[in-house]
Amino acid sequence: QNVVAGAAFSALLGLGLSVQVASAAIDEFSLPAYDSSKGTSLIDLNDEVATINKNKRAEAKAKREYVDTSAEKVGMDQLRKAEKEGSSLLDSLASNAEAENKARIEAEKAEARANRWKTF
Repeated sequence: QNVVAGAAFSALLGLGLSVQVASAAIDEFSLPAYDSSKGTSLIDLNDEVATINKNKRAEAKAKREYVDTSAEKVGMDQLRKAEKEGSSLLDSLASNAEAENKARIEAEKAEARANRWKTF
C-alpha cells in the first residue's frame, strides 16, 4: 500500500502539483496589487470604535466600583481608624490640659486680686 501511495504521490508531483502548492504559499505572504486593494468604499471604523468605547467604559466602571476586601486592606483600615481615634484622643487631652491651665491661672489671678491688700 505504501508503494502505491508513493507512486501516486510521485505522479502528482510530476504533474506540477508542487509548483502550485509553492506558489500558493508565496501568494499567501505577498501584498495585493494597489488597484485591487484600494477598492471603491471607504473603511468604516464606527462599529469598531463603538465596541472599543463600550469595552473601555465597562473597564472604567469596574475599576471605579472595585472594593478591595483583602485582609491587608482591612487591617490597614483598622490601623488608620485607631490612629485617628488616638490622635483625636490626644488632641482632646491637650485641649483639656490647656483649659485646665487657663482656669488655674484665672483662679490664681482672682486670688491675688482678693488678697492684694492683705499684705500685713
